Amino acid sequence: MLTSTFAPEPVGVFDADAGQLLLYVNGRLSATKAYTGTDWNAVGPVQFGRRLHQGAYGEYADGRLSDVRLYPTALPPADAAAPGGNATLTQLD
Repeated sequence: MLTSTFAPEPVGVFDADAGQLLLYVNGRLSATKAYTGTDWNAVGPVQFGRRLHQGAYGEYADGRLSDVRLYPTALPPADAAAPGGNATLTQLD
C-alpha cells in the first residue's frame, strides 16, 4: 500500500459538449484527452474501488477515499481549478 503525507486533490471532468476529458491535480490542469467514444448514461448507484465486468464485480482497490464530490454537470475550468477546499460553483449548464 502506498503511504504518503501529501494528499493530491484530483478533479476529473467529462465535458460531453466539448468531447473532452480533463484532469486537474491540486488546482492545475494536468492533462486533457479527446473523448470520441460513446457517451454513457450513468444510471444506478455510484461505486468506487471495484470494477463490473461481464456481470461480476472484481479488481477491488486497496486504499482509502475521502472528500468525494459529484456534480451533475461539467465544472467550469475556474471551479475545477479551485485550490483545495470546496469548489465554488459559478455556473451550472
